[in-house]
Amino acid sequence: MMAVDPTFADWLRSPALVSVATASSPFGALTQSSVITSCLAVKADADAEAPRQIDFLGLPRVVDKLRVEGRRADLIGKAVTLTAAHEGYRVGAIIFVVAAEEQDDGGTVLSVIRRLT
Repeated sequence: MMAVDPTFADWLRSPALVSVATASSPFGALTQSSVITSCLAVKADADAEAPRQIDFLGLPRVVDKLRVEGRRADLIGKAVTLTAAHEGYRVGAIIFVVAAEEQDDGGTVLSVIRRLT
C-alpha cells in the first residue's frame, strides 16, 4: 500500500467547496437556485463560478437547430455568442453548442442550448 502525505490526506477528507447562487426569471415567479460543488481550490473561485453558471443555466432554456456558414464542428462543447436573423439571436445570444452536423454544401447545422430572454 502506498503512503499518502498527511496534509494531502486531510485535504481529501475535507468538505467540498460549495457556493449557492439564486436568480429570478423574467417569466413570472420562477426562481432558480444553483448549488455549485466545485473542484476549484479556493472558495472565492467557487463563489465566482456560481453566478456564471446560473447566468447560463437559469430557467427557462430552449434547444434550437441553426444553420451557419462554414464547417464548424470545432464549436461542439463551447459557449459562444451567436448573432443571426432569427428571433432571439438578433442582438446576439450566448449559446452552448451540443452538436454540429457539417453539410455537403460547406455549411453546418448546429444543435444549441439557449436561455429564453
